Amino acid sequence: MINAVLQGALLGFLLSILVGPFFFLMLQTSIREGFKAAMILDAGAILSDICCIVACYWGVANILNDPWIEKMIVLVGGSILTGFGIYTFFKHNNKTIDIAVKDPSHTVLFIKGFFINITNPSVILFWLGTVGMALTQFKGNTPAFVTYFTACLVTFSVIDVAKAYMANKIRKRLTSKALVFINKIAGSVITAFGLSLIVRFFIK
Repeated sequence: MINAVLQGALLGFLLSILVGPFFFLMLQTSIREGFKAAMILDAGAILSDICCIVACYWGVANILNDPWIEKMIVLVGGSILTGFGIYTFFKHNNKTIDIAVKDPSHTVLFIKGFFINITNPSVILFWLGTVGMALTQFKGNTPAFVTYFTACLVTFSVIDVAKAYMANKIRKRLTSKALVFINKIAGSVITAFGLSLIVRFFIK
């Protein structure tokens, strides 16, 4: 069991240092709307990760092995991420940004985190591969399997909290122009990621 904890924690650490579109979205949320808002956004993403893991465990992996279904996931997910990235890039582009912490709807933030994460095909494919390897490694040992992914998600969440906290700490030092620049970086990264998925769909 200790081995499952250590391996899961290592997976969570490696996952946390990967810089994807959600990473920039969470930092942007922490800076613009506060640490609590970023945590609610992250909670939605964590729930989507748990849903992916459970779905893969109960056999959805066999359905997604169909090449056509996999392609459609890539195309739809890429389109959603591209649209969201373009919106983020141009958001508040022509008006002054209020640096004060807002009071966004917790429900909206939670749902936003859930769907932005789960519509990323890389997230689905990542958990498909990880769950497959874990099932092979633990060979039906359900407690070890659960421990492995619990350690992974806890480690990943703790590091995410640290990222959001640090981003929130520097919030008061940022000017409106700096926040516009951060919006553009976040939007550009998310758009590029989505477009790369669409291009990959047509190339394949």
